[in-house]
Amino acid sequence: MRRLIAIGIMAAASVAANAGTQAATDSIDTAVAVFVANNFKAALENALDNLESTGLKFNRAAVKELMFEELSKPYDASAATAASQTIERNIERLAAEASVKMLAEAAARPGAVTTESGLVFENIIEGTGASPKAESTVSIRYSGSLPDGHVFDSISPGEAPLEAVAQELAPGMTEALLLMKTGGKAVATVPAHLAYGKTGVPGVIPPDCTLRFEIELVDVKN
Repeated sequence: MRRLIAIGIMAAASVAANAGTQAATDSIDTAVAVFVANNFKAALENALDNLESTGLKFNRAAVKELMFEELSKPYDASAATAASQTIERNIERLAAEASVKMLAEAAARPGAVTTESGLVFENIIEGTGASPKAESTVSIRYSGSLPDGHVFDSISPGEAPLEAVAQELAPGMTEALLLMKTGGKAVATVPAHLAYGKTGVPGVIPPDCTLRFEIELVDVKN
């Protein structure tokens, strides 16, 4: 990392020197300033993009203006923590609202069945083979997505299927598989308590998140 930064600083210094923006004696200061400022700007835009992708609504121009005010103040750890907690609470609220909407829309589709556990199951292609038991080893292909449509994991038709014991998968996935027959395809909309619960998967699946699985049951070994 230090080597990459050093290379970046030297490149920035070369640009600054060629542009004649500073005398040779202090061009390194300009180079470092340009290097840090441009990296900061890129990181800022990326951070704002990431926050907007969660569904948060904010005035981008106003946020930038307030940021430069904050940068003029000494670092305040308690203020940073409080701001982070506020953002997290709002992201969790938006995720919960999206999950409720996703389940409701799935349940309203023709042919969808909502089980006692809260799973919404839709048979797309009725299989003709055996149904698995909880202890069966199953071969499956699947695609798992979040309420916003982002695919977090998948095994495509061109890939070898996953082999696993049905009951060792997420509870919602297990329940859906037990409703299927070999050769069948289905869509399972899985509420958080049947998936990854209140913890989610950091960096991949938010807490309390409903998931959608498109499942193909390739084979069953009872």
